[in-house]
Amino acid sequence: MNAKVIAAYVFSAALLAALLYFVDLGEVWRQAASFGAIPSLVFMAIYAANFFFRAVKWKYLLKPFAEVSLSDSYHFTMIGFFANNLLPARIGELVRAYALSKKTGLGKVKSFATVIVDRVTDGTALIGLFALAFFLSERVPEGVDQLVVLPAAVFAVLFVAFLFPQKARQAFKPFIRRLPLLREKIDFLFEETIVGGKALRGNQKRKAVIWGSSAMVWALHVVSFYYVAQQMNLGLGLLDIGLMTALASFAVMVPAAPGYIGTYEAAITAFFVAYGLDVSQGLAFAVITHLLQVAVITGLGYYSVHREGMKVSQLLGRNGVQRQ
Repeated sequence: MNAKVIAAYVFSAALLAALLYFVDLGEVWRQAASFGAIPSLVFMAIYAANFFFRAVKWKYLLKPFAEVSLSDSYHFTMIGFFANNLLPARIGELVRAYALSKKTGLGKVKSFATVIVDRVTDGTALIGLFALAFFLSERVPEGVDQLVVLPAAVFAVLFVAFLFPQKARQAFKPFIRRLPLLREKIDFLFEETIVGGKALRGNQKRKAVIWGSSAMVWALHVVSFYYVAQQMNLGLGLLDIGLMTALASFAVMVPAAPGYIGTYEAAITAFFVAYGLDVSQGLAFAVITHLLQVAVITGLGYYSVHREGMKVSQLLGRNGVQRQ
């Protein structure tokens, strides 16, 4: 186990320990356990629908390099998310790129480049969601902007670099020279962005489908969270939920333990603190939505793994991960 993986586990454990110290676990359990079966199924159905749009987006990102079926795009997307639930530090992103390249013959470099661009478009759509909710909401508490503005600003910079990779590389050269240990990785990311971003240059229809799919992914996230908030009588509006969705989604992009344990719960709880809401209720909301998301990803991902003739042990095996 390398230092990055250990750091991811330690980070998640520290966040969980801090949460457990400040909340009433009995109250969290009571609220989480009282969430009904029918509301759980409704949430899972809404949440599951977002993966269809993720598959559409990735299919169109891959179009300049290979004609991948929507079915393959969907199943390998699910395999990647399934792997993220089993492996730390978001290794699932590598798994889906490797698995797709192995089946389709598309080069691993190009396949992974489109995954990088997929995550950049995710982050960009999140910036849009945050900006919309932040500027339209009439009751953003003090401190919420500090929770979300920093990651949003980081992704905004990354998006500009994504749009103009050659110019960004020139602009960052003086800084890159001072980071010899990271120079190769930064250059690699610029190269991957230039390659993977090919789908977002030229064809207008393709760009519209990619950005429209991104918008639908996050719209479904907001609707699913809003539904749970209504069932729990939290008194949060749609714009409030939009801010919470942005915060939680930025948080889970940070490498952590498998299934984003700790980062997700911490982000949701921080949002409840900022809004002056009950912390135990916030953690209960996080536990409910997290468990149901894991259930959806595990069920759909497990099916996709077996449909593609793979085994879960391949995702967990040391050699399989190293190859990726």
